[in-house]
Amino acid sequence: MNILTSDGPIIACSSGNNSNTAITLIRLSGFTDITDILSAFSLTKFIPRKAHFCNIIQDDKILDVVISIFFKAPHYYTGENVIELNVHGNRLNV
Repeated sequence: MNILTSDGPIIACSSGNNSNTAITLIRLSGFTDITDILSAFSLTKFIPRKAHFCNIIQDDKILDVVISIFFKAPHYYTGENVIELNVHGNRLNV
């Protein structure tokens, strides 16, 4: 029995979530359409496997300036579409 199933996107902190750090890695996966996620970034498109310097935006406010990398399925070790975010690592931000 597989108890780790999901019907939607997964957002997981991969580093630096227990204390303040300089940079924290956050991964987004479990999505099939990248356009659903683009509205959260100051980008019009992601170019796969290219680092993008961009803003994370919510309600027309910049929350953080980040580096994002999109890995298009199946070209990631999980075989899924994945976005890796390198964000400023204070605990409040993460």
